[in-house]
Amino acid sequence: EIPHVLPFTDRVELLHNVIQNDQAQRRDTRGPWAQAAMKRHQIRRNFLVEDGFAAFAGLTDEGALRDVFRVEFIDPDGQPESGVDGGGLFKEFMIALNRAVFDPEFGLFTETSDRTLYPAVGAYRVHGNAGELFSFVGKLVGKAIYEMFLLEPQFSRVFLNRLLGRTNEVDDVAALDRELHKNMLHIKETSSVEECGLTFSVTVAEPGRYEDIDLIP
Repeated sequence: EIPHVLPFTDRVELLHNVIQNDQAQRRDTRGPWAQAAMKRHQIRRNFLVEDGFAAFAGLTDEGALRDVFRVEFIDPDGQPESGVDGGGLFKEFMIALNRAVFDPEFGLFTETSDRTLYPAVGAYRVHGNAGELFSFVGKLVGKAIYEMFLLEPQFSRVFLNRLLGRTNEVDDVAALDRELHKNMLHIKETSSVEECGLTFSVTVAEPGRYEDIDLIP
């Protein structure tokens, strides 16, 4: 309940020890002799997200997510690329896939001024299956943690608080939008709110446009 009493590097080492012990107990699906028999997921480089989504959709439980994930890249002509996945192809696949799904232009996440990410307000307008895509992203992050390699994207503190079930306070808003945080403090301290000309709405920035949304329609 008080993880901050341990240095971050110690916490990471402890987590990795737990993961390595778990992997050692899964020799039937992670041992060198077992990997040759594992299914290879065919991934087209020009349909990285679509094929990655389909591959992870079949991993329906924790056990499947912890198994070795073998990748076979397919070139634009539909032919398998040369190379055996000894772990390098999988890591290349994961890095490229995460860059694609976390790119703000993809529409699932929005970037703050600090270049951290939180779920985009308009995600369901951009992707009709946004809920399934967010579940897919959760599997990606979980798989990366279990395989013990770092991902480039960083989540906003506001989003992390929500994932952990914590309540965001006013000061946390600065991690999401510094200008909004400054304006909130100004409203709190001003003696005449009416002069601010405020409306009970929020302006949402989406790729290529801005939209004012009433908070109480």
